[in-house]
Parts: sequence; C-alpha cells; structure tokens
Amino acid sequence: MKNVLLLAAFLFLGVSFAGIASAATLNVSADPSSIAVGDTATFTVTIDTEGVPINAAEATIRYPQDLLEISSIDSSDSLFNFWVQEPSFSNDTGTITFLGGATNGYDGATLRLFRIHGKAKAEGSGDMLITSGKITASDGDGTNVLTSMGRASITVTSSPVSGSLPAQIVREPTPSIVLPPAPVVSIPSYPDAKAWYSTLSPFIARWDIPTDITDVSTAVDQNSAFTPKVSEGLFDNKIFQLPGDGTWYLHVRFKNALGWGDTQTVPISIDTIPPAAYQISVQPTTTTDVPSPILSFQTADPLSGLQTYTISVDSTDTVQTSDSTYTVPALSPGKHSIIVRAVDHAGNSTDATTEITTVPLTSPTISPITRTVYVNEGGLTVEGTSPYPDGKIFLELRQKSGELIESSVVSPNANGTWSATFEHPLKQDSYAIAAVAHDARDAQSLPVFATFSVVTRPFFILAGIQMSQTVFFSFIIILLGLGYVLGWWIEKKHKEKRGWHMIIAQRDVDSAFNQVQKDLDDMIERHETKKLTGTHAEEMILVAKRLTERIRKTKQYIIDHIEEINS
Repeated sequence: MKNVLLLAAFLFLGVSFAGIASAATLNVSADPSSIAVGDTATFTVTIDTEGVPINAAEATIRYPQDLLEISSIDSSDSLFNFWVQEPSFSNDTGTITFLGGATNGYDGATLRLFRIHGKAKAEGSGDMLITSGKITASDGDGTNVLTSMGRASITVTSSPVSGSLPAQIVREPTPSIVLPPAPVVSIPSYPDAKAWYSTLSPFIARWDIPTDITDVSTAVDQNSAFTPKVSEGLFDNKIFQLPGDGTWYLHVRFKNALGWGDTQTVPISIDTIPPAAYQISVQPTTTTDVPSPILSFQTADPLSGLQTYTISVDSTDTVQTSDSTYTVPALSPGKHSIIVRAVDHAGNSTDATTEITTVPLTSPTISPITRTVYVNEGGLTVEGTSPYPDGKIFLELRQKSGELIESSVVSPNANGTWSATFEHPLKQDSYAIAAVAHDARDAQSLPVFATFSVVTRPFFILAGIQMSQTVFFSFIIILLGLGYVLGWWIEKKHKEKRGWHMIIAQRDVDSAFNQVQKDLDDMIERHETKKLTGTHAEEMILVAKRLTERIRKTKQYIIDHIEEINS
C-alpha cells in the first residue's frame, strides 16, 4: 500500500504545473437514459485519450440526489490497477470521487474506469456530470492532458418505460409479389463489419424500405443466428446502444403482405480494454557495453487480439513488429529511453518503458594538428591510435558553427594506428575534427577532438615574418610614405645648413670686396691730388677706375649666384 501511495504521488506531482500537451476527455454515459421510478440505470465512466497514452486520473462527479440513489460502484474491470482513493459516493451530497492510476500507459477511445449503479426515486430529469478532474499523461512529467468533461442526462418517469420507438413512416404499401429481401443496413459509426472498434456509444443504423414493406423488426444480441419476429412498425432508421464489449449482432428484418423475409445480420465488434500490462526485459542487462541489447516483452488482448508492437528508442526511429523480441540497433554511449507499445485490433494500446545505459569503449587518440593550414587548400592529414585494431574510426570535420564539412571512416592497422586525409578546401575559420572508435560489435567510444584554424597563405616573408598580400602592400606603402617624409626632412635640414653657409659666404665676399674697393678708392684719391703729368699718370688713373668698376660687377655677380644656389 505504501508503494501505491508513493507511485500515485509521483504520478500527480507535476499535474498542477504542467501545460496541456494534448486533448483527453473524461466521459460518463447512461444506460438507459430514461427509466421509471424504482428502476435502475447504469452509468459508465470512461476516458478518451485521443492518441496520448495516460496512466492516472482523478475527478469529482455530481448527480441529482433527489432523482437518483446510488447503490454501488463496480471497478472490477477497470483500466486502473491501483487506487489512491477508491471510487466512492455520498447520497447526501450527490457526489462521487476517485483517484486512481496504472503502472503502464494506456491509449484508447473508451477506456473504462468503473460503473455506477443508481436507482430512480422520483420523477424528473437531471444530469450526472463531471465537475472537476485531471488526467495524467504517461510522459514522465505528470502532464495534465484533460481538456473536456462530459455529462449524462437521465429522465425518470412515473410509469415503466416501454422503450422508445423510432419515428414511424405512414403510407399505403404496394402489392407484394415475393417475400421481402434481406435489408441493406448501413452503420456510419461502425462501417466495417470485419473491424474492431474502441468506441462504445449509441449509434444509428439506416436502411432503405421497398414500397411493399409494412413492418420492420430489429434486435441486438450476441447470437449471430437470431431471427427477430416482433414488429416495431415501419421506419428506416433507429438508434441502438450496445450493452458492452464483445461482438454483437444487429438483426434487421422486413415484412410485407406475404410474410417476413430474410434477416440481415451485421456484426459489430467492440473492444474498449487495452492489452494487459507487461514489462520489458533487457539482455544482457540495462547497463551494458553491448551496443545492441535484446528486448523481450509479452502481453495479450483477450477480445480483439494483439495486432502489433511499436518500439521507439529515444522517441525516434519507431518500428513495428509482431514478434515479442527485438534487437536494438547499435546505441551510442549514454542513457536511452525505450518505449514498447502493444496495440490491439481496436486501436487500444498499452505502453511499457525501460532505460538502457550504454557504457562507452576506451576512446582513441588523435594527434594535434601542428602544421599551418591555409585557405582553399585540401590535403589535411590527421592520425592517431585506436585500442581496437579490428574496428573502425569514424571521423567528422566540422566548422566552429557546428556545420559538418566532411566525414570519413578508416580502419586502423594491426598496430592500432590510423590516418585519414580530408581533401575539402577550407575557408578561413576555426575547425574541429572528432574521432570515435568502433569495435567489431559496433560498440562506440566517446569522441576525442583536434582543433585548428585555417589562415590566409602569406604573400611575402621578411626576416621569418609571414605577410599576407594585403599586409605586404600596406607595409610597402608605409615604407614609401616614411621614405618621402624622411627625404623631405633631410632636404629641409640640408637647405637650412646651406642657407647659413651662403649667408656667411655673402658676408665674407661682400667684406673682402668692400676692402679692395676702399683701397682702390684711397689710391685714386691720392694720385688725383698729386699733380702728376704725363701719360703714365693718366693711364694709372684709368686702370684704377676700370678695376673699380669690374670689382663692383664681380662682387654683384658672386652675391647673385650665391643666392641662386641657396634657393
């Protein structure tokens, strides 16, 4: 009992916090829906999972206690195999409550929880309705998938109800020549007479009536050879309610002026009960280094029979099989969830789950990539060792973003060493190579990695420094700029130095010529004051004047040319 309470607490732990992942309906139906005071009606509480396996439910159901008195609740054939709170009722408050679950997940359209037996005690009408509830998906998270809650209407009369007759057709029949043929009956809710159905609900059957027909007789039972003989009038459709699961037969028969004709018998097979609960066994164990363990499972379905098993690993790669064993494809290291779903011919299902932990092999080694890898160049060789010479090494080259660039599978040699070459040209980025060892059984190791970067090949190498084309030309431009600035600066300094030298030279030349000019002027002045006579004195004076003029011109010429040199 303690384990049941703990399991129930676990199943409902997350219900209040989980969002609705899908739709499931909690229903209640009445049979019959109209009774007389003192008669008994049976109400059936069911779940329509709408394709989502469930494993627990709770609800509060209210009923008109002034009309009905509940006498008992029968959960002997319930889907649930444990109850935290057995279905119970109170005629004082008009409520029914329950909280139950199952150790497996179940899927179906009419999963029966229990039946309620009530006796009519006063005239009137009312509803038995579900006012609150929860349905828990068997997803390990306690997700509440309940989105709809049903109701069942009940009418209580003062006198016994003879059974509602279908709407009657009033007409004059045509003359009959032969006995009526067997009716052609269509049932939209159960169109295939060979199929099993998981829905148990009122259904309508229809047929066409020949013009000479005067009476129709129908019956529903589990005797395929039954022949109805009691006329119910003339009608071309009727609503029926099947009492429960199993194969039932709808019989329809026509009568004309010559008598009753052949009976049309249509089988309707109902199975609302999922396959029996079961467990999964794993060989050799649930924690193993065997990459492909064997699953064993076995269950049965007493009504429609077992149709298939569906098996999914980690919620993917679903396969179907009719066998009760299955060899799992090679698993990667780590934990893996296994779900086996047993499906019967009506579409009901029962899930069993287990978890397998795959132990990894010893990882291989991969040598670091030390050489420089350049853009758009392939031929990248990697190498390493493996503990499994009879196995294989699976390699993947991926970009930093995770994009797969290239993959490869190589075999180690007898010493366990291996190598592989990736030929795909690479662009500038960071990369990683992952290596995984597989042995002869296809068991796997965890991956090991080698990382590297791809760079642009240098355009020029100077003093051991690699330069790309862009860097090289940028360097040349910088050098030219520096050379120009340096030349300009040197020329400026030289020009400044020459300027100073020219100024000094101009000063010195000017001073020297000024002195010579002074001396000549003195000489001329002295000779002019003397009363020299004769040709000699005149010539001396003439020569001195010419020399003075030439010295002046020479002085000016030298100064002018010094300025030109400086400029």
